[in-house]
Amino acid sequence: MLLLPFVEKHPINELFSTNFDIVHTIMSIMKALHITSIVLLSLAMFSSVTAAGQVGHKEEGVASFYHDRFEGRKTASGEIFRQDSMTAAHKHIKLGSYVRVTNISNGNSVILKVNDRMPTWNKRSIDLSYRAATELDYVSKGLTRVTIEVIDPATLIEKEEEVQSPPALTQIDLDDLFKGLTVPRKGVFLRYPTVQYYTYNLPTEGRRR
Repeated sequence: MLLLPFVEKHPINELFSTNFDIVHTIMSIMKALHITSIVLLSLAMFSSVTAAGQVGHKEEGVASFYHDRFEGRKTASGEIFRQDSMTAAHKHIKLGSYVRVTNISNGNSVILKVNDRMPTWNKRSIDLSYRAATELDYVSKGLTRVTIEVIDPATLIEKEEEVQSPPALTQIDLDDLFKGLTVPRKGVFLRYPTVQYYTYNLPTEGRRR
């Protein structure tokens, strides 16, 4: 008859088994929380980057300007960089966007096209062309604090195409208009041209009634 060894179930074994289950459960929970935090952080970063490219987004930071060695190099958008262009580099504002950059110290403002990228580790917010930095008047300092606002380029086009109202025009009588013309002979009729009168803010004084 074969005798099998009898292993008594010791309380210490049960303790180890129970603790292992608890540790396994805790590790599973921590792993799930870690994955969740990564997802939430990624969504938050994506949302902030997306918001930064939307019209109306505003931020404040430090502006610098390009070194001359970048002249003629290709930018992140594929365009060639020129120091005399009105362009800028930003970390996350969408390429091709237009921004209004204002020098906080003097109020000078310029409209720039974002066509290049800055390193994410760079502490400065935006890098401007030499021409833009000159117009903001901070070349001698090298750096300045600015506000950056993403704008809609369509509004710029509309403003450029706005027709300026002409100055106030005084009404002219047809008799005065044709004064000095030879009176035609009987049976010959002089055709008066059609005249349009513009009445933008006509002055009240000295106006014929």
